[in-house]
Amino acid sequence: MNQTMTRTRWECTLHEPSVLLGIAHNGRVEIKFGDRFYLASGIVCAACPRCGAQHILDMTIERHEVSA
Repeated sequence: MNQTMTRTRWECTLHEPSVLLGIAHNGRVEIKFGDRFYLASGIVCAACPRCGAQHILDMTIERHEVSA
């Protein structure tokens, strides 16, 4: 049972270069906040640290779609 673990960057694309909000993999998203790391699943909401835009990542759907 060798499964390929796909990691997807969750980004705020309102900037150049884009701002990393978290890394999505295996139905969870890993978020770094300060000196700590958090793992979340389900529907995750994050604010861009640069512009404050709200981003929602829905990990409950099959395709991991990101909406701004």
